[in-house]
Amino acid sequence: MNKKKIIIIAFLIVVFIIVSLILAKHDKERGLFFRSSADSLNCVILVDSRLSSIQGRAVGFSYELLQNYGDEAGKKINILPADNGAWKKLGGDIDIIVTDSLAIPANMWSKVTTSIPVRKDLVMVFSNEDPDLINNVNFWLSSFLKTRVYERMCVRFFRSYKLESIAASTTPVTYLSPYDDIIKKYSNFVGQDWMLIAAITYQESQYYLGAKSNKSAQGLMQLKPSTAARYGIEDLYNPELNIKAGTLHFNYLYNLYKDEGLDSLNVLKFALASYNAGEARIADCRAFARENGYDPDDWDSVASSFKENPSFMGKQTVSYVDDIIYRYGEYKKVID
Repeated sequence: MNKKKIIIIAFLIVVFIIVSLILAKHDKERGLFFRSSADSLNCVILVDSRLSSIQGRAVGFSYELLQNYGDEAGKKINILPADNGAWKKLGGDIDIIVTDSLAIPANMWSKVTTSIPVRKDLVMVFSNEDPDLINNVNFWLSSFLKTRVYERMCVRFFRSYKLESIAASTTPVTYLSPYDDIIKKYSNFVGQDWMLIAAITYQESQYYLGAKSNKSAQGLMQLKPSTAARYGIEDLYNPELNIKAGTLHFNYLYNLYKDEGLDSLNVLKFALASYNAGEARIADCRAFARENGYDPDDWDSVASSFKENPSFMGKQTVSYVDDIIYRYGEYKKVID
C-alpha cells in the first residue's frame, strides 16, 4: 500500500472518529429528552368548557401538542377523559395534566411543577416526583415552541372560523377549520364535499374537541358511543377518529335516502335531519306525514307536519338543517 493511500485511509478514520464523537455528544444532550423509560403516558386536558369557542379550542390544541411530543419522544400518548379528580391521580395513574396555570388547585402547588408556558397561561403540569419527565418535556418545548409546526398550530386553532371573519379575509380563503386535512381525507374517501362535512362539524361543536351534549354525544361531530361503535370507533376524543366516524355515519344516512330515489336536495335534508334527530325518529316523522296527507319524500312537507305531530316538535331539527345548508352555501362561496 503506497503512502498516498495510507494518508487517505488515516484521514477517513479521523473523520469517522470526529463524527462519532459529535453524534455521541448530541445523543448525550438529547438523552435528557429520551431517557424516560415509560413507553406510554397518561394525560388529561383540563380546559374550562365554559370558555368561548376560540379559547375552547385549546383542548384540540393541547391534544395535538401532546401527540407531537409523543411522536418526537417515541411514546404512546393516552388522552384520558377530563376529570377533576385527575389532580389526586397525578404522579400515579396520570402523568401529565394540561391546563391553565391559574386553574391549578391551591392545595396542589407544593406538589406539582409546571412546564414553561405553552401558550399564554396554558401549561403542562407534572408531579414533583417525576423530574425526568419534567426535564424531558421542558427540553422538548424549548425547541418546539420555535418551530413552524407550533406557529401553524396556533394559527389553525385560534383564528376565527365565523362566517363573517372568513368572508372578510383580504387573502384567498383555503381553510374552514383547524381540522381541514382530516375532514378532506374522509370526505374524499366517501365521496362527500368536504365543505359540507366542515359545515356539519361546525354546527355540532364549533370545532371544540371537548364538546359534550346532555344526550352523551361527544367530540367534534357529536357522536354517541353506540353510533361510533357501528364504525369500529371507540375513542371519540381522538379528532381523526371522531371525524372519521361522523363522516361515515353521515354518508350512510345520505346513501339511505339516495337509494330511495329522492331528489338530491331532499336526500341532503333528510340525511342532515337524521344525523341530528336519528334515522328512526325521522322514519316515524315520515310515516306520520304520510298518514296525515303530507308528502313523506319532501323534507319541507314533513317539517310542516310537525305542528300536528304530538310526539315530535322538530323545531330544533328544522333549524339544524337550515343552518347547515346555509353555512354550506356560504362556504362554497368563500372557497370557490
